[in-house]
Formats: sequence, C-alpha cells, structure tokens
Amino acid sequence: MSSSLPDEAVLSRMSHEELWRLFPIILSGSREEWTDLYYRERDLLAKAVGHTRIARISHIGSTAVPGLNAKPTIDILMEVSPDSFVFETPPPATGMRLYGDAP
Repeated sequence: MSSSLPDEAVLSRMSHEELWRLFPIILSGSREEWTDLYYRERDLLAKAVGHTRIARISHIGSTAVPGLNAKPTIDILMEVSPDSFVFETPPPATGMRLYGDAP
C-alpha cells in the first residue's frame, strides 16, 4: 500500500517546524458534549466487552477537564482484571482500536 507520507527515515531528519506543518495539533475550545460522548462510548464498550469483565472505565485526557482547550478526541481508559480475557482485537463493529498491553 502506497502512502503520501514520508517514510520513517525522512521523518527522523525533519525539523520540529516541518513536522508541525505535516502533522498539525488542532485544539478546540472546551465543549459540553464531550462528557455526553464519553458516556455514549463507555456504554458501547460495556456492551461489547461485558459489564462483569470491566473493573473501571474512565474519561481521561484533556477533554475530561471542563473549560480546558483540547484536541477533540475523547480518551477512554478501560481497566479489566488481570485474569479477565476480554479480546485481543476489538470487535470491528465497535470502530475502536486497542492500545496498551495485549495478551
């Protein structure tokens, strides 16, 4: 698959200014709907994984802080017990990505 982005070697030689132009960080003013979006996604996660397997789900990151400018991405941390097998890859229908430790 071809990409219009430079490869890793080219990126490593770019200045911060060049990288910022290529990958801009876009901030948004605080939005009240971020909390509602978190609750909606939390409920989807609980349904996809099962309530009994989840130790805690938290809204984290800058969108969780009322009044703070933030990148408009809702960050969610889902914690499960160490002996709970959840999934290695989220079900495709959720549209979610897995980050962190996986079995």
